[in-house]
Amino acid sequence: VAVLCQRYQVQYGFELFLAPTRGYLDFGDKTALELLGVALRPYPQLWRANLRALLRPARPWHAYGVWRRAGGIDHSRR
Repeated sequence: VAVLCQRYQVQYGFELFLAPTRGYLDFGDKTALELLGVALRPYPQLWRANLRALLRPARPWHAYGVWRRAGGIDHSRR
């Protein structure tokens, strides 16, 4: 990640991460994202890995976020 951050800094002239990050999301982050209108959806192609995460909660759950605009069309169910 350090090499990527350095390359980004050289290419664009500012930091990739605006604030220090942990590199993962926890349930508090999930709740905060949902309150902001971001719907988290599992990656369909990673269903096996997500099934393992259900059986062993220490394993990662792979998902992406879709932001729903207030008063707009909900594109999260495509």
